[in-house]
Amino acid sequence: MRFSAPLAFARMSLRQVMDDADFQLETFKLREREYKYYVEANLGRLPRIPDLADNTGGLSNSTYFNFIQYCLWKVVYRHITAQQDREAFARAAAVELLTNLSTMSEQSGQTGGFEAAARTPEAVTCAAVLPFLEVLRTGGYICRYQLVLGSHPGTWPRDWMISQPAVVYADAGVAGEAGLPTSGGEFLFQLKLHRPADILSSVALRSEEDGSWPHTVSSCLLLLLERGGLCPVTVEPATGAPEGQQQQRGSSCANAETGCLFGGCGVVECDEFFYQDQWEGPKSFADKMLLFFGDPLQQVAVDFVPTTLVQNWRLRQPAALATDTAR
Repeated sequence: MRFSAPLAFARMSLRQVMDDADFQLETFKLREREYKYYVEANLGRLPRIPDLADNTGGLSNSTYFNFIQYCLWKVVYRHITAQQDREAFARAAAVELLTNLSTMSEQSGQTGGFEAAARTPEAVTCAAVLPFLEVLRTGGYICRYQLVLGSHPGTWPRDWMISQPAVVYADAGVAGEAGLPTSGGEFLFQLKLHRPADILSSVALRSEEDGSWPHTVSSCLLLLLERGGLCPVTVEPATGAPEGQQQQRGSSCANAETGCLFGGCGVVECDEFFYQDQWEGPKSFADKMLLFFGDPLQQVAVDFVPTTLVQNWRLRQPAALATDTAR
């Protein structure tokens, strides 16, 4: 795994919170205290003693990587308790991460089939998003990804990561034809990231830290979209995903008001949730029978092991602006 934990790049941001030596000491003590429990919870996937001879400090093991990522952010959240401050720190870490991604320029040719100079929302989104996703894929942070332009699909094939193209032009016709309406309209796109390296640590942090987790990818994408003229850096927490959305979900990333590239003031929203592409039923005979016949007084334990991070992005004009424009 060549893509290091985002906090490895966030030294300047960390120094505003605590001293480097204190951070390293607290993280070491937390790892020492929690590692044996983490091994017991991940039997067969984590060695009793970390293998540090792989030139990555053991991080080539995805389970160990999640453990380290969990400990790093756990210490940060111990010192940063306010939700707004945690979001601000995540954005600062994203800035430092993007600054250190020197391979971004090598992927600049990724345009999703649009002309490089095109300025439609689809073209600008592809130019901002696809090079970054390619860096994540080639760096080993994700296995596959899919960008759906113009829609928020609620269902998809279980093998979407191998049976479907990386870029889907939903309701857009020929690439570049559709655009953001000038009055009261919105532009949608969905990202699916298959097996992000830190997905399990993100789920654990979200459940233990009142919904807080790093939002690494979405924080970086907000900055990249801002550079393309689609949204600003300044963001506030957004509302959660719709109740009908599939499976378990994470908290929303951002809700930003912006002087939009396409005129007027726009709003950018990103709802994120974790998705398990394939479910495994109960293993014991008793649980299988209970699941088949049902019992309102008992529950069947079915493990939730997410494999995909889904992001639903929405760029729209506020209703008040749309009404004024219509007049």
